[in-house]
Amino acid sequence: MFPRLGGGRYDYSKFDCRVTSHVDFAKLYVDNHMAKFNAFDEHCDASAALALLGKVPVFSAAVQSAADGVRQARNAWPQCVFSDWDLLSFSQRLDKMKKLVKSLGLPSADEMYFVNELQD
Repeated sequence: MFPRLGGGRYDYSKFDCRVTSHVDFAKLYVDNHMAKFNAFDEHCDASAALALLGKVPVFSAAVQSAADGVRQARNAWPQCVFSDWDLLSFSQRLDKMKKLVKSLGLPSADEMYFVNELQD
């Protein structure tokens, strides 16, 4: 429960705003509805991960650009505009994901593994 003042307003002076971990720090860069993760695991969803890769200034411009491209492609998926999902656009969106993987600077074996997974 968040501390409140009279009239139902939040008492911000009593909020604990300390950043004590890398997860706390990451939550500063995502929208409130994405900040429900407590670790970088399967509970940290793709939208939060892409937002972090695209916004946190420690990542290179190449990573930020690639993450933004994947995020835009991902956001188009739930709209179900079937004409947007022909073979060419599907292939282009997979290429954006491959570009992101390659821009992350992973060890070559890991990079090759993930690119092959996308290719499959």
